[in-house]
Amino acid sequence: MHGIGNDFVMINRFSASLVEAEISSLALQLCDRRRGIGADGLVTLDRGETLPWRMRMWNPDGTESAMCGNALRCLALFLQEEGLDPSDRLAVEIGGRELGLEVLDDRRVRAEMGTVEMASGATILERAAGVWRETSSPPEGKSDPAADSLAWTTMRVSVGNPHWVLVGADPQDLPLETWGPELENFGPRSNVHLVQVLGSDRIKVRTWERGAGLTLACGSGACACAAATHHLGLTNSKVEVFLPGGSLLIELADLSVRMTGPAQTVFRGHWYKETAE
Repeated sequence: MHGIGNDFVMINRFSASLVEAEISSLALQLCDRRRGIGADGLVTLDRGETLPWRMRMWNPDGTESAMCGNALRCLALFLQEEGLDPSDRLAVEIGGRELGLEVLDDRRVRAEMGTVEMASGATILERAAGVWRETSSPPEGKSDPAADSLAWTTMRVSVGNPHWVLVGADPQDLPLETWGPELENFGPRSNVHLVQVLGSDRIKVRTWERGAGLTLACGSGACACAAATHHLGLTNSKVEVFLPGGSLLIELADLSVRMTGPAQTVFRGHWYKETAE
């Protein structure tokens, strides 16, 4: 399944025999785009501790993520298509949170993403002559991508998982595929988002996800970006977030955030584990 290009292998653990200790290595195999199925993550559906359903997600490097907004929307349709929950309103456990989902008439899914935490105040990140520097001072002069002299206003935000939001120039032609590994570990390991404010109700985002790399979309990251730009006074509480794979509608109410967007099943199949004779 995918949510605006952020794709996942979905496994119903009620019908699949999976050993807990093997799921991390299984994620490495399934998410490999050359030797496996190929995906941005492996998602499993389990029985929740207090709710009927629990979602877990593993990155392509085998690490488990505490939150994934696009996978959460996919799960709502997955539950319907598997014949497990036909209702349009349901609740799911993920990463210690209990989140509500609503399948809309147009098959989009509205997800209550819980509360957003501003994990840090605003800082300035500068790149000059290939060197990164974080400071609290405004940059000197104008950003110039051609001269490799750039600056962003940044905030670290938690939506159940860590995000580093960098607000500044148009991210379209910036080499995030090269910068991503550097920025991911610049401070606490985080998902990294380059953001351009297009207006009070629109932002443009490119994402590097820890454990996955460049992705076409990041749902929790879109929530983090909307919350950060709103906190900085740059956008309203209702924002359309444009990502390479499509757009999401993010709505903020105090520190609570809601995300609305599409999800789609691409194909179904079977995975056979080879065993030595």
